[in-house]
Amino acid sequence: MTTSTEQWQIARLLAPWMSSAIDWVRECAEVPVPEFYSGYARRPRYAAALKTTDKLFVESLEEIGSALSVVDPRVIPPNWSGVRVEDFRALAALTAQKGIPVVWTPPADVVRELLDSASDDGSSLILLSNKLELIADCNDLLQQVHAPAMTFWHDCAKEVIMDFESARYASAQALAASTIMAILHYHVAYPVVVMDPSSAFVGEPPVTQIRSAFIFAGVLRALAPASGADADETFSIYDSSKHASASNCGPAQALIGTLLLTSLLRHLQDLHDRGQPVGWGTEPSDQALRDRDPGK
Repeated sequence: MTTSTEQWQIARLLAPWMSSAIDWVRECAEVPVPEFYSGYARRPRYAAALKTTDKLFVESLEEIGSALSVVDPRVIPPNWSGVRVEDFRALAALTAQKGIPVVWTPPADVVRELLDSASDDGSSLILLSNKLELIADCNDLLQQVHAPAMTFWHDCAKEVIMDFESARYASAQALAASTIMAILHYHVAYPVVVMDPSSAFVGEPPVTQIRSAFIFAGVLRALAPASGADADETFSIYDSSKHASASNCGPAQALIGTLLLTSLLRHLQDLHDRGQPVGWGTEPSDQALRDRDPGK
């Protein structure tokens, strides 16, 4: 099992990335949504900061993998069955560089398939070839999301799934994007945003540290515009807005958006179950979500 020393070592190794990530998100949070979607996200300084943050995340997880002799099942997501410490870097790259969520979902067999082909460009093909299993997994996970303040988000996620199953990919992608963005604005006290970067994850049980880090890294990637060779297969909240086009709306992006939203909601439920603050306030309304909809 992971010792208390190793648990604090995880927090220490994540601290440089966390400091960079928190600065990045705070900057995002201070920008009004219309301004964010009108071009703020494409500023060169913004992209450069995210690239640095992504690199730090992959390096931090590689160091954690080197520091731990074995994988303690208490500190990794339940769907990481069979994951080895030497897989941590590849998992981090899947999330930080390709935007693929790996916490809570996909199921363990798909995670292993993604890891086995991590050096290839076929991640989105793997996801799409397993889409029936992935959607079933999302439905199962959403059944576990029952906190009263999450009812609205839960219903939005179910609608995203229905749109995806009906091949309404642009609609599923846009709703996933607007729901994730709205969650970030309403859940202002999302743990990793309000923490002191100099003592990353202090106050949060070590069991959730790595999980929270991966969730946060996935959200960071989704906030940025898609770019590079994988742009047509990457879920981007920015590109799912009114800037969307045929090249950045499709089944792969819609499926990744569905997975990320499900992963985020299930993780917030887990933190709630553990007594951790997640900034829940009053339950949002349909009008509140429309006010935050990047496509409006």
